[in-house]
Amino acid sequence: KEEMDQKSVIRSSWRKLVDYAEVVADKLSAIQGIYKKQLIHDVKEFSQDAREFRADFEENGPMVQGITPEEAVERLTRFRDQLQLRERKMEMYAAGEELFALRTTPYPELTKTKKEVALLDQLYGLYMDVIDTMSTNRGILWSDISEQLEAMDESTNGFDARCKKMPKRLREWKAYLDLREMLTSFQDILPLISELTKASIKSRHWLQVIEIT
Repeated sequence: KEEMDQKSVIRSSWRKLVDYAEVVADKLSAIQGIYKKQLIHDVKEFSQDAREFRADFEENGPMVQGITPEEAVERLTRFRDQLQLRERKMEMYAAGEELFALRTTPYPELTKTKKEVALLDQLYGLYMDVIDTMSTNRGILWSDISEQLEAMDESTNGFDARCKKMPKRLREWKAYLDLREMLTSFQDILPLISELTKASIKSRHWLQVIEIT
């Protein structure tokens, strides 16, 4: 009889446990439905935001024709920061969709913009490196030029190699053309600078250079 009483208690406890589990499952299902509905709503809004961001990038971004390279760099920095914020949101929504077994929503506008920003980073990153180096070179005293010639030649050749490796689609941009012109001009003038540092150069030679330039 004691054993039967224990079995009865166990069955009763088990039924209570099952009933409680069903209540919890119902509550979780209701909560899940709320979060799933909110996620779908947020993803829809984000898709619209991605389209608007792309339109803004095309109309006011660094690829707009006619702007200066300096302005393009400023725009590139601004849009890159905005893109990174959206990429973090995109990852968060993708994780939510995976959690609820939903199909991952594509954002082709953001994917395309990311690729173009990466290309432009190459171009304008090199452009600013060259500008900074040229500015440093202009500040070198003539008495120190001979010691810096080798480093100047190496840096210029390095920039030239990076420039030649740029994707073809970037080679029509004004920044690339300006960059190419700066490097070519400096490569042309370096041999002349080297000659002028020689001890054999006299005052009359400098006067000739001044007359020519």
